[in-house]
Amino acid sequence: MECNPACSAEQQCKIERADLCTMSPTGMERGVSVTPVQETISAIPDKPMATCLPSVAKLFHPANYFNSAKNGVYTRYSMCDWDSSFVANVRLSEKERAIGERLRADSWTVVNGTEQTAANRQCSNTKKLGDRAYDISFWKEELIAENQAMENEILNLMEMKRVMEKALEDVKCALLVAEESLMQREKRTGIDQTRDIVERCLSREILGLRRFVKTMENLIEKAENQLKLNRSLQHNIDLDIRDKHHAQGIDERMTHLRNSSFGIGFHPGIEYVDDTMTDHRTWMKFTKENMSRSQHERECSERMRGLLDTSLRAIANEMWSQFNAVNHALGSRIAETVNAKNKLQEQLERTNNEIRDMERNIDLIRKSISNKENFMKVAQTRLEERTHRMCIELSHDKPMIGLQTEVEELRRAVDLLREKLHQSQLALCRLLKTRAALQNDIAIKENSIQIDSRCVLGMRKCMAMDPDVGPIFHMPMINYHQDVETGPC
Repeated sequence: MECNPACSAEQQCKIERADLCTMSPTGMERGVSVTPVQETISAIPDKPMATCLPSVAKLFHPANYFNSAKNGVYTRYSMCDWDSSFVANVRLSEKERAIGERLRADSWTVVNGTEQTAANRQCSNTKKLGDRAYDISFWKEELIAENQAMENEILNLMEMKRVMEKALEDVKCALLVAEESLMQREKRTGIDQTRDIVERCLSREILGLRRFVKTMENLIEKAENQLKLNRSLQHNIDLDIRDKHHAQGIDERMTHLRNSSFGIGFHPGIEYVDDTMTDHRTWMKFTKENMSRSQHERECSERMRGLLDTSLRAIANEMWSQFNAVNHALGSRIAETVNAKNKLQEQLERTNNEIRDMERNIDLIRKSISNKENFMKVAQTRLEERTHRMCIELSHDKPMIGLQTEVEELRRAVDLLREKLHQSQLALCRLLKTRAALQNDIAIKENSIQIDSRCVLGMRKCMAMDPDVGPIFHMPMINYHQDVETGPC
């Protein structure tokens, strides 16, 4: 009973050994057909030896066997495990040698390829560095030319701005005179404090001059802003020129750097440092945008200088036109006021005559009302006495009807006369008020004539206005080109 496990294990081992004999050296000596080693190695997956050992170890199956000498059970490997270990080691050795041969062949190919690739790559990068240095030099020269053109434009705009500032002071002086003229006319009284043609012309002149002042101040501010933009772009171009000069020096020096050059060395990890801010497209775009913005601002600056010159001439012409319009309106208004004063004096005389006639009419109405009161007394007395009749004699006869009709007609006549008296009295009051108004208006007209003819017109005659060119073009200008030249505007 105790030998049965050992016998069965021995039989199983014999079967396994018979299967493995076809691959062992003993089997080969006996002429048994054996699979070639190379095919066996190719059947093994390409794995390192460390990964193959666990799979080999799995072929071993230690088991318990009974030792009759010691009368005990011990663990032993079978012959099948021994044969499996031998075959696995042979296969592993063949596989590792094949891998080593392939690795040496691949290494030789890689060495030759990398040598040629490194040389070609260095030559290509040297050419790229040269092209890059040429591009930087070209754009640097373009930026230098644009910088000089911008400098000339800045000087021209500064000169035009100086002329505009002087013209602004002249316009402000004319504005003070116009405002003083309008303030003098504020001394008018009564109905003459009207918005007549003179005041409208003066208001238009003041509004125009204020508009001119505001326009000129805005133009000066725009010119100042344009100068700031020009200087800002010039500063950007200066920075770009500086950066390109520095980059050109580096790239030209790197173009001539060789394997035998002095100063080369290892910089581990430098290929992973990417502190670049642009690529070639964005670098070109940045430079072109600097050029484009500078050219655009130079065009805007030239248009600004043209606008300043056009505005100055338009302002001078409009100032002269408004000056003449105000003076003409003043003369017309003085003549109109004198004519109105004469007519008012005529109306005052007629009003005085009408007042006297109205006073006589009121006296006549009052006398007529007094006469009608006597007729009313008689008629009412008759009616009152007839009320004392007795009995059947109190009849509504024709005399009673006639007396009642008479009283009614007298009452209506008195009411009408009293209404006319009231209307006449009101008319007299209105005539008296009209006379006072006429007298006051005549005094107002005389005051207005004095203000317009002596104060306003006399003050405006002292204004220095040149009908040919105006007061704001008496200043020479300096025109800056490539070489600075001077000359009148």
